[in-house]
Amino acid sequence: MRLSKRVSPHFSKFVSVGVVNTVIDAFVFLMLVHLVDVPVLAASSISFLLGSLNSFCMNKYWTFGEHTFGAQTTRQYVKFLMVSAAVLSLHQICLVSLHLGLGAPEIVAKTSGILLGTTLSFALSKWWVFVERRSSEGFFSVKTIQRMMAQWLLS
Repeated sequence: MRLSKRVSPHFSKFVSVGVVNTVIDAFVFLMLVHLVDVPVLAASSISFLLGSLNSFCMNKYWTFGEHTFGAQTTRQYVKFLMVSAAVLSLHQICLVSLHLGLGAPEIVAKTSGILLGTTLSFALSKWWVFVERRSSEGFFSVKTIQRMMAQWLLS
């Protein structure tokens, strides 16, 4: 089976959730920057975190169909926060580089971060956060890496 057939249904939902999150993120960001006069980096952090909270809930229950609660949800949320921190860092790098460094408009810099962050976030969400594994098999285990490589090569 080709990778695109396995990824497409999840990716379509992930992108739909991303659109909702982007609207939340951009709306809160622009309101904080232009109406409340919050500094750009602080506004970006606040708006991103609100979008991320929505993202976890929607992706867990709708995109990836995870309807479990308890310890697994807690582990997933911790992993999701780690992914969000990595994506937030990428967003901030784009914002600093493009807006503060090169003088691009805030929304251009923010959009660049969103596009790059979406790619990273989907990959980590699909293959690390919302995936069931035996407890002895972590994300960076040899078995996990071999399985992921085989999936990519055989598709």
